[in-house]
Amino acid sequence: MILKNFIWDFLGKIANQGISFIISLILTRYLAPDEYGVIVLAMAAIMIMQPLIHFGLGTALVQQQDVEEEDFSTAFYTNIIMGALLTCCLFFGSSAVANIVGNKEIAPISRWLSFLFIISGFSIIQRVKLTRDMNFKYMSYISTSTSLIGGLSGIIMAINGFGVYALVAQQLVSATLNSILHWVFSSWRPLFFFSFSRLFRFLPFGSKMLGSQLIAQLFDQIDKIFIGRVFSISTLGLYNRATSLNLTISKFSSDSLSRVLFAYISKHQDNLDLVRKQYKKSLQLLSFFSMGISGLIYVSVEDLFTVLFTDRWIQSAYYFKLCAINAYAYPTSVIMIQTLIALGYPGKNLRLDIIKRTIKLSPFIIGFFYGLDWMLYGIIIQTFIGVSLNIYFVKKIISISFVQHWIWLLTPITLAILSALSCSFIPNLENDYLNIFIHSLLFAILYLIGNALLNKEPIDYFRDKLKLVLKKLN
Repeated sequence: MILKNFIWDFLGKIANQGISFIISLILTRYLAPDEYGVIVLAMAAIMIMQPLIHFGLGTALVQQQDVEEEDFSTAFYTNIIMGALLTCCLFFGSSAVANIVGNKEIAPISRWLSFLFIISGFSIIQRVKLTRDMNFKYMSYISTSTSLIGGLSGIIMAINGFGVYALVAQQLVSATLNSILHWVFSSWRPLFFFSFSRLFRFLPFGSKMLGSQLIAQLFDQIDKIFIGRVFSISTLGLYNRATSLNLTISKFSSDSLSRVLFAYISKHQDNLDLVRKQYKKSLQLLSFFSMGISGLIYVSVEDLFTVLFTDRWIQSAYYFKLCAINAYAYPTSVIMIQTLIALGYPGKNLRLDIIKRTIKLSPFIIGFFYGLDWMLYGIIIQTFIGVSLNIYFVKKIISISFVQHWIWLLTPITLAILSALSCSFIPNLENDYLNIFIHSLLFAILYLIGNALLNKEPIDYFRDKLKLVLKKLN
C-alpha cells in the first residue's frame, strides 16, 4: 500500500515539477530578476501567515485515529473564518507590511495575494480527507492540473506585458483551481455543524503544530526578507532562482514519500519495528537520490543556467552551487520531523523548531557584516547543526543511534562530493550542451559505481523494483 501510494504521488510530483519547471523557464525569459524579487518578497508575508488558516487542525485530523464527521465540519468552518480574517488583515494592512519589508512595490501586490487565504480555506479539509484515505492518485491529478493551468495564465499575461502581475495571476488561478478540484475529487461535504468543544479537543495537538509551523515559516522566509531589505530586490530574485531550483530537487521525491510515510506511520504507530524499517529505508533512499540529482546539476550548473535561463541569471548559478551542498538536509529532515509528529510528539517538534530557528539567525548576522557569500557559508554550517539536532530528538524515539544516522547520510554526501571533484578536472568545451552532457554523464557513472561499492542498499532497492516492473511487463 505504501509503495503504491508513493508511486502515485511521486508520478504526480514528476508531472507537477516538470510542468512548473518548464513554465518557470518561459517566464524567466519575459521577466527580470527584480520582478521576481518583488513577488518573492510579497509571498514571504503570505507564507508566514499561512499556518494560521488551518490552526494546526489539518495535521491533527490526519494524525488522530478517532475522528468523526462533526470534527471535520468544525475544522472546515474554522478554516473559512480564519481565511476570511487573514484576507482582511493583509488587504487593509498591506502598506504596513510593505514598510516592514522595506519595499513599497509589494503593497498593491499583497492586496491581490491576500485572497489566497480565503480561497485555500475552502479546500483544506478536502485535502485532509484525501490524505487520511491515502488517495494520492486524485491529489496528483489536482496538483498537476493546477500547475499547468495556473502556469499558462501567468505565461499569457507575461507575454502581454503585465510584468510582475503575471506571477500574481499564476498564484491566484492555481489556488482557485486547486480548491475547485478538491471539491470535485473529494466526496466529503461539510455538515451544518460547529462545536467549540470538538474544536478544543484538537487544540492541544493543533496548537503545538501551529506554533511549530509559524516558527518554521517565519524562519524559512527570513532569508528572503533579509536579502530584499539589506541588499537589493534584484539580488533577491537571483538568490531565489537558485534556492527554488535547489528546493525543487530536494522536494522532488521527499514530499511524496513524506506525505505517504506520515499517513502510514500514523496508522501503524503502535508497531515500532515496522515504523523503524520504513524510516530507515526512506532516509537511505532520499539521501542517495537528493545528492545524486544535485550533483548532476552542480557539475555543469553555469552552462545549464546559460542555456535555460539566459545570461542575465548567471549569478544564480554561483548561489546554487553553495545551496546544493545542503541538498541532503531538506528531504532527510522532513522524514525525521514527520516521523516525530506521526508518532505523537508535537511538543518535542515545537522545542526542536525553537532551538533550530534560533541557531538559524546566526548566518544573517554574518551576512549583515560580511556580505551575502559569507551568509551562505554560514547557512551550510547551520544546516549541518540543524540536521544533527533532528537526529538527536528522533533517535531515542525510533531507537536508531546518532552515529548510524550520520553513516547513512554522509556516505552519499561524500560520494557526491568526490564524484563532482573528479568532474572538475575535465576541461570545458566551447559547446554548452556538450559540456552538460559530458560532465553529467561522468558524475552519474562515478556516483553510481561508488554507491554500488559502499552504499548498496539504495542501489539494491531500485534494482529489485526495476526487476519487478520488467517482470510484470513481460
